[in-house]
Formats: sequence, C-alpha cells, structure tokens
Amino acid sequence: MRRNLCTVIGLGALMIGPALPDVVDVTVNGSLSGSGGMTTECTQLGPNCVGTFGMPPLLETVPYSYSATNTQLGTAFDTSGEAVGTAPGAQGALDYHAFQEVTATADNLDIALEAGQMPDGVLSWDGTATQTISLGFELTEESVIQLDVSPFGLLGTNSGDLLDSHGNVILKMPFPFGSTSAVLAPGTYYMDASVSGSANGFIMGDGNNVEDFAWMLNSTFTPVATPEPPVAFFAALLAMMLGGYEVSRRRRAA
Repeated sequence: MRRNLCTVIGLGALMIGPALPDVVDVTVNGSLSGSGGMTTECTQLGPNCVGTFGMPPLLETVPYSYSATNTQLGTAFDTSGEAVGTAPGAQGALDYHAFQEVTATADNLDIALEAGQMPDGVLSWDGTATQTISLGFELTEESVIQLDVSPFGLLGTNSGDLLDSHGNVILKMPFPFGSTSAVLAPGTYYMDASVSGSANGFIMGDGNNVEDFAWMLNSTFTPVATPEPPVAFFAALLAMMLGGYEVSRRRRAA
C-alpha cells in the first residue's frame, strides 16, 4: 500500500508540474566586417617604403580588411589574419581576429561576439569592426524570457531588440549590460543585435590582445506554471489511491 501511495503522489506531482519550454526551429543570420592597418619602419626607399620628402624616418603602412556571413549555430566563423610589412627592413606585425558564436538548447539561446587586434612591434595601428546578428526561433510553451547582457571586454556601440513575428519590439536589450524579462506566448520571435567598436594605439611592442569589443547575451526560457484546478487534482488523486488500495486488498485476499 505504501509503495502504491508513493507512486500515486509522484504521478499527482507530475500532473501539476509546468510543461517544459521548447525553443525550436532556430535560424541564424549574421554578418561581420572589419578593417584597419598598421605602420612600421622600413629601411629602403621604395613604393611601399616612404618618408617625408624622401627623408627618414621611412615608413610602411599595411592595411587589412575582412568580412564574413553566418547562417548556422555554433562557432560560425573564427576570422583571423595578419598584416605584415613587405618593404626591406620592415619590422613588426599586427594580428587581427573576430568570431561569432551562437548556441541553442530547449531553454537557452546564447550569443557571443568579439573582435580585436594584437599589434607587435609597430609604430601605430588602428582597427574597426562591426557585427550584426538576427536569430529567429519558435517557442512552443508560454514562458518567461530572461535576457542577460554582459560584456567581457570593451563595450563598443551596441543595440538590440526582441521582436514578435510581425516585427513589433517586445523588449529592448539592456545595453551595454544588465537584465530584463517578459512573458512570451507560444509563437515565432526574432532576436536582433548589432555591436561595433574601434581601437588604435602607438608604439605597441608586446603582442597583447586589444579588443574592439567583446560581448555576450544569455537568454533563458522558464515555463509559466499552469497547475490543474485543486478540486480536479484531489479527485483524481483520491480515485487513484482507492484503485491502488483495491488492487492491494485483492492481492492479499488471493
């Protein structure tokens, strides 16, 4: 009888528990672009090595640029490259990098964006980067969405919205950091974000990373509890208990 009663109580608890949220059909549409350059000394006058009126100091300027698009979950792109002097006697280099990562589970959507440079032994440098991303998703259960924005580097310039299927803004993302929440009915939604930043410096020789921006969004979905009416639940529980007792009594009689 005790074992039957425990089973009944467990089933009853499941009856009043909230449905699990389900984030499905996630789509990704992202883009990335960046540009910049570095200036280093060189030793022989030429097309890539110039000076003021042809006099020292002789300098070479090396530009760089990159762009990419993103239509998938995970680390969609991890862009990196190097700007290196080509003139005789040129010294120093600048490594640039950027990535965009999107992860999705049944109750989470996370975005991480980063861009930056690593100048090493250059006289001067600069860099600018921009990332945009739009996530579409379907929510199958009424849920509370909790948006948490947290930079893990320079903030850059940020903007973002949570929109419904008609393009109406439901929430403004709490840039540059913070939290916000809302109750969402089942349906289709879009999460749009844009981040851009720039950085520059002089006489950099350590090769350390200098970020344009580094930004993360975590969105968590928690189902809205919809328990059964108390009378209906206790009536069902009583019926199950009586049924269990009857089965137990017949086994003892047999």
